[in-house]
Amino acid sequence: MITGIDETGDFDPKSTFNNFFIAVHLDQNSNKLEVKKSQFDDWENSIPYKYLLSNEVKGHNLPDAYINSFYEEVLEVEPRVLYSVIRINPSENPVEIVNKHKQFEIKEFEKVIKQATEAGHMRWVEGYNQILYWYKNRNYQTLLKMKCLEHLLGISLNRVFGWAQLTYMLDNNDIKNLRDITFKIDKDFVKAENVKILWNELLRQFWLQYTKSTPLPVVVAWKKADHPFLKLYGTIDGKTNLTRIFRKNTQFLDSKNSWEIRMADLLGTILHRYQNYDRCNDVGFKLMKHLGKRQKNYEHLILNDVFN
Repeated sequence: MITGIDETGDFDPKSTFNNFFIAVHLDQNSNKLEVKKSQFDDWENSIPYKYLLSNEVKGHNLPDAYINSFYEEVLEVEPRVLYSVIRINPSENPVEIVNKHKQFEIKEFEKVIKQATEAGHMRWVEGYNQILYWYKNRNYQTLLKMKCLEHLLGISLNRVFGWAQLTYMLDNNDIKNLRDITFKIDKDFVKAENVKILWNELLRQFWLQYTKSTPLPVVVAWKKADHPFLKLYGTIDGKTNLTRIFRKNTQFLDSKNSWEIRMADLLGTILHRYQNYDRCNDVGFKLMKHLGKRQKNYEHLILNDVFN
């Protein structure tokens, strides 16, 4: 499955609004991705030029009527689209708590650097020192976004993985959703190429830790049958190895070049207006019916003070 990810909100420490990280999950089997793209293109081409920003559709620049039509004409029609959402309110995450999380992460980096130094891996030491220097200089907004992205990737992967297994069985063993799990993330806060390299390393560490700590729901029978999926991804300590998703299939892209990211932006606009401004109420209400409860695809994130 293809997942487009974008953010909505300013994540300002003084804000009392809900801010969002949004993932839109798109089915690739049986030509469904092409159908959904055609629906999106038709809707996007209907937007008057005066509402475009640098020739691009941006949710925050559109009147409610066009946001509503996006939901009705693209999201709500078949083929089905899945969503995952992290909501965070800066007023519930004080600067001092976020800084405690930052200091904890710094200590973890320092441990890794020490271990690499003792093992004589000086190239690793150099790379991790660059990451540590960069991380120490991140502000509140970026740290909050990093936490949101990590949590969103976690709940998104389980959502995508479960759906991909189901569609494999329903779509005559079409393996595209399983084989081509891809994350396309808006590069808004990863603009410089050297920063992208640092982010890639941070995500590599995240996927490794996620692999070890969170077993994915693999069908048991697949292990006995030596299923192609297991050959594609392999295992670490008996658990699905997610590093392939990191190495090839987690990308930071300009939204101009990714309609999947633009879809996430528009979905985030619906939630932002609905929950903060009492706008887009009809489609906002419909959207919320697809989030939370047993689906485990909606999390209101509060960073706990776990370091005392």
